[in-house]
Amino acid sequence: MKALYLAGAAVVALMVLIPTTGVCMVADEICLYGHGDDRPLTDVRAYDPSIADVAIDAFLFFRIRTPAAGFSVAEREIIVLQRLVEVMSSGIIGPVYVDEVRGAPTVYVDKFRLVTVFPCDVVACRATSAHALAQQWADSIRKGLLMTAPSNCFGGVQSYSVGIGAAVFFRLVDPMGYDTVQQRGQAVDRRIAKIAASFQPSLVKTKAGAGGSVNVMYGDDILVTATPLDAHARQMPNAKALAEAWAKNLRAGLAPCFATP
Repeated sequence: MKALYLAGAAVVALMVLIPTTGVCMVADEICLYGHGDDRPLTDVRAYDPSIADVAIDAFLFFRIRTPAAGFSVAEREIIVLQRLVEVMSSGIIGPVYVDEVRGAPTVYVDKFRLVTVFPCDVVACRATSAHALAQQWADSIRKGLLMTAPSNCFGGVQSYSVGIGAAVFFRLVDPMGYDTVQQRGQAVDRRIAKIAASFQPSLVKTKAGAGGSVNVMYGDDILVTATPLDAHARQMPNAKALAEAWAKNLRAGLAPCFATP
């Protein structure tokens, strides 16, 4: 029931956004645009936004709302977009995580620096803290890469199989607010375990959720939420189609697991 699948290790050169110099905690880090005099060419007369969306194929990774470390909003945007293109052409996309540079939370992919969150970012984004904002950006970037990068960039995607015994009801890919997809899967396991003994297939329905997600319900309770990222990973047209498939699997698969002989 608690099966964690990791289809290969994915480690890559991804280096994106804020050009920050100084002592870092990641050994042998790689940082493009890591010095104050190393910056992209921009023309402030032609393009000088106060806010810039970092987006690819209509997926919004995050918004840059303020200059930082001597770099303008336009320069920060150009840097991240250049590095996103570079990572997608590099072969394999690795794990995204938050570390620190001189005590400031910084998003990395493997050894490649992604973005450092400065106090001005926290104020501009009205975040609760720099670490909270860095984690929010890391989560969004992780999802954005899965949604927009070519499929051959991934040596494997971590997933969690929800099922009983040899019966697998569905596989989760999106951590969806949890630290890992495993934690999310274990939470779903617990919900299913509570209803298993008295399971009634007719109580399984689907209901629209937030942000394009669709909930699989058992009566009035949410069992699991199908997200756009889950749907993309399973090559489904949308979260609704995936949620309907999951609901069908539960109706057909859960009852026989506890049928009376």
